Amino acid sequence: MKTLITLVRREAWEHSAIWLVPVVMSLVLLVLAVMASFGLIDNVSVEVMTDHSVDARELTGGLAAFNFALFGWFAMVMSVVATFYLLDCLLADRKDRSILFWKSLPVSDLKTVLSKLLTAAVLIPLIAFAVSLVTHVLLLIVGTIDLLVLGASPWEMLWAPNPIFSTSALVFYAMIVQVLWYLPLMGYLMLVSAFAKRAVMVWAVIPPLVISVLEQQLLGTRHFATLIADRLGGVFPLAFDVNVRSGNVESLGELADKIDSPLSEVINVAPLLQSAGFWLGLVVAAGFIAGAVYLRRYGDDSA
Repeated sequence: MKTLITLVRREAWEHSAIWLVPVVMSLVLLVLAVMASFGLIDNVSVEVMTDHSVDARELTGGLAAFNFALFGWFAMVMSVVATFYLLDCLLADRKDRSILFWKSLPVSDLKTVLSKLLTAAVLIPLIAFAVSLVTHVLLLIVGTIDLLVLGASPWEMLWAPNPIFSTSALVFYAMIVQVLWYLPLMGYLMLVSAFAKRAVMVWAVIPPLVISVLEQQLLGTRHFATLIADRLGGVFPLAFDVNVRSGNVESLGELADKIDSPLSEVINVAPLLQSAGFWLGLVVAAGFIAGAVYLRRYGDDSA
């Protein structure tokens, strides 16, 4: 276990984008928030929050929507970072021949590959979640100062109606199920990284594209393309209650009511655990990862 932790720390040290990108994103948001406070950004103002005619439920719903948007922005950008990391993780040390040094150490190829998988599946999502949460709190502090300057109550207008704990819990749960659902894709990208010598992005895109085109031309069906699309975005209908996964929120007040509901009424993991696609995906992911370990152990060390 200590070896895996050390290897993951090495990945974070060698791939600084893992932590640098979310930090830069956080700084940009904070700078924009401060600029908005000083009126340096047109059409952005906090004066609307001082309007006491705003319905409390709509205020809670608006803050919840902002929380989800903030978390979602970090998640989207860091998913791109994770994708490029996975495509490069087993190719880079073959390019610079440092793989010869790492293979001389008493560390198995299995542990090396698992450390890179843990970096993408655990470390990157946790960093994204932690930095987005810290950014959220810092933005609330900036908003607090703005409201104090305007003579409004930050507690009544910003902190009390903010469902930060419930939205954070939902985001953390969504992050876990999303990572588990994406494991086959992560394993595939690692297999491509272990196999390709160059143009790794092309090698990652061409095979599924060719299979989809051939299936449509020869059989007239689109099952493989549908499978890929479902793997990219099909986890949330299986992991959340039907009222949430329908996505039909007609007002901010309705969103606030859903956020204030007990988590047991929002989260429903049973359909996910009962899904054959979920378990089959884990088996496929294990196969891809085993293939990546095999290629790293017996494949060509040059790229």
